Amino acid sequence: MNKESINALVEKYLNGTSSEEETVWVEKWLDERSKKSGWDWRDERHQKEVQKEIFKRIDDELSGFRPLKRNRFLPVYLLTAAAVLLIGLVVGLWFLPGQKANQELSYATGKPVKPGTKAATLQLGNGEVIYLDDKATGVLNHSDDVRISKMAGGIIQYNALKSISSDKIVENTLSIPRGGQYQITLSDGTNVWLNSETKLIYPNRFTGKERRVKVVGEAYFDVAKNVDHPFIVGIEGMDIRVTGTEFNVSAYKVFETATTLIEGSVEIHSQRKLKMKLSPGQQAYQMAGKPEIGKRLVDVNTVISWKKGYFSFDYLSLEEVMNEISRWYDIDYKIVGKATKQEKLGGTFSREKSIDELLTYIEQLVDVKIVRKERSVTIMY
Repeated sequence: MNKESINALVEKYLNGTSSEEETVWVEKWLDERSKKSGWDWRDERHQKEVQKEIFKRIDDELSGFRPLKRNRFLPVYLLTAAAVLLIGLVVGLWFLPGQKANQELSYATGKPVKPGTKAATLQLGNGEVIYLDDKATGVLNHSDDVRISKMAGGIIQYNALKSISSDKIVENTLSIPRGGQYQITLSDGTNVWLNSETKLIYPNRFTGKERRVKVVGEAYFDVAKNVDHPFIVGIEGMDIRVTGTEFNVSAYKVFETATTLIEGSVEIHSQRKLKMKLSPGQQAYQMAGKPEIGKRLVDVNTVISWKKGYFSFDYLSLEEVMNEISRWYDIDYKIVGKATKQEKLGGTFSREKSIDELLTYIEQLVDVKIVRKERSVTIMY
């Protein structure tokens, strides 16, 4: 079937005049194209929303409307999923269901780069460093006050013992390398998920009126509720104060620092003595190098997608996308040349897939050539 025939068939489907057989064919074709796009549906509702937007965009294409513009009422991941499929419509429309398009990276040498894994190092208060990758599950350290254990599934657990024999509190540091991810349960029962290239500094047990920790990088907190002892997360330029809630902190300091509330409530305290309260779905952000703190509504599923095992890019620049990718796959990258127009990317992609597969789809979305040599990636406009 040629391009003109498929265009006509899709147009009949959109107009509601396709036969039952033709309707089945178009829906099967759409499903095949979505699977080959590499962008994963989050759930059935997500798929239906994307398909609805895709068909609207197809209708625009058939009517001669070419640009793919952002719809302010829909998250960009919906539009980008549509964009990926529209590339299949406009560029590769002659591929029938079951056929495969060329999905190889322009040039790749060296061993395949694997996705990140459960990896971390734990530095105790006495200076001892424990490489958690090499340790079996079980007790890692035991004192009269605290027991530290490695659990199955990449989790460190602190248990404060009831009989406290010493008032001495020591700082521990959990460091996650590039290409790593880990989870920790603190002595008060708070659970923290740590993304790649992240450091969490915390006491071996909490005493006093506050429960205070520090973060550099990105972490998701599920804070054990205790109204009498607020939990405070310190990041550069601000403190995040809660009593029991769930929130995500991104403090890589590359583009911006952001705190996103999932449920409960938080207070943001800046070094300039500014105070801001957040409601679920709101994000406090501070651009790198600027003192002002802003507030905005966000799609929380996009923000915490890393914790759920996938990338979710929402209207990001190529450099922002590559920063996330480089941390998880532990690669270096450089961009050569400049784009002729401002480009923003979006979409979802499993963090378990190979980096070559992900880079291939970036090549298809953006007018670039990508070359990977071992762990070095060059992107050329």
